[in-house]
Amino acid sequence: MLVVLTACSGSVSVPVSESTASPSATPSATLDPEVAKALDAYEAYMRTSNAALESPVSKGQPWPSGADFTRWAYDPAQAETSVYVHALAAYKAEYRGKPPVSNNTVDEVDLDASPYPSVKLTDCQVPQGLYVPYSRETDEQLPLEGDVNLDDPYPVSVELISVKGKWGVKSAEADREKSCKP
Repeated sequence: MLVVLTACSGSVSVPVSESTASPSATPSATLDPEVAKALDAYEAYMRTSNAALESPVSKGQPWPSGADFTRWAYDPAQAETSVYVHALAAYKAEYRGKPPVSNNTVDEVDLDASPYPSVKLTDCQVPQGLYVPYSRETDEQLPLEGDVNLDDPYPVSVELISVKGKWGVKSAEADREKSCKP
């Protein structure tokens, strides 16, 4: 039996939403161009990782069109997300429904950080109905771990880094026990 989380906990970087909202509480005209690139990378990561959750593949198989989140992620996020997606495929499961909507706020910017420039943000995820795993064989929703409230907005702490000028998600940690206001 596969027991799955609807979001990440601890340091696990399981994709949790599609970014469709404004990338920051700060107007984009005032954003540093590097911060804007980091936010674009986060949105691309969320869009492609959700596509991977909806069409999971086994290890060694190519990612479906539009689902190659590895272009927008670094370890540990890349490895943890890959393992989660491959586990879904092994259990013949896939995510269904509409992903939560992102509402991003930039918390910290350190473009001079060594070895990698970084941007930290909080993403207030707003559920748009159920976005949960289903069995491909039975069409039934899989059991969720714990007593998770699937209706309230929840925060996701995200760290992005730039390696040789390419921004990607290093970590994304959801806290489904907390709530946030978009």
